[in-house]
Amino acid sequence: MKLLKLIMVFAVILAAVVGAFFLMNGGSGITPPPEGNDYEMYSKQFAADWEQAGDWNEKLFRQNCETVRQLSTEYSKESTQTLGDINTVRATVIVYEKIFAEWAKPVCRFDVVKKYRDAVNVITEEDPKASSDKNITMIKDVYATYTEARALAGKAIGLSPSFNGTSWSPSFSAYSNGITHRRTAILGNANYKKYLSGISEIKNGLAAIPGKLSEARERYYNILAQRIISYYNNVERTSSNNSDLRAVYARYRNERGSDHSALHNFVVRFTNEVDERNMSDRAPVYARNMSTGADR
Repeated sequence: MKLLKLIMVFAVILAAVVGAFFLMNGGSGITPPPEGNDYEMYSKQFAADWEQAGDWNEKLFRQNCETVRQLSTEYSKESTQTLGDINTVRATVIVYEKIFAEWAKPVCRFDVVKKYRDAVNVITEEDPKASSDKNITMIKDVYATYTEARALAGKAIGLSPSFNGTSWSPSFSAYSNGITHRRTAILGNANYKKYLSGISEIKNGLAAIPGKLSEARERYYNILAQRIISYYNNVERTSSNNSDLRAVYARYRNERGSDHSALHNFVVRFTNEVDERNMSDRAPVYARNMSTGADR
């Protein structure tokens, strides 16, 4: 009888110890690694699925990620991580090869490039550690250069000045220098020279920028001349306004490096009108003085 009681007490103590150990391990106990056959089956399946897809497939990638998550509830995370790595690496290599192949084409399609760049976001969202993968970092780096170069190559070149009577803005020189600096930086960028310089859309767009800037400069100063004329056409013909106009005209010629016939003609006409008005204003005074002298 005593022996039976001792066995029962031992059983209770053993159950308590096992239960405590179970709780210490997160309530899931010690999960064994996948059996060799299971691991081999899933790894071969992942490889075969990607081989058959032959291209980026978001549905397949997420499906494999979900399979790994489900396996991790049955087996230890460490033992299923390798399966997740197989899925990530297969997807990453495909995306890397596809996007760089597109960048190598003279007729590179932006929608195709964006498709694979978006794929990178999906991969790193599901597997954050993929962000440090050398292929992923290279894709991001070259894509940044690609978007900057493409934006500049397709940029509408031009600037419209505002005029307040004595000065104008913004400065075309600063605008032109900024665009030229960006173009020079892109042309000298290692990513551009190695991967993107053969893309016709970008190469031709960058090559056209100097000519576009020259045309834009001509338009800028033609518009500015018209705005100067418009402004001073509506002011009183006084010596003060004439002085301001002539100062503006001198600055305009100096900045442009040449004259503008319509503006030149307007300045001459404005000055003549001021001189005529001044002479007209002085004439009555001269006549009165002459009249007073005659009376004496």
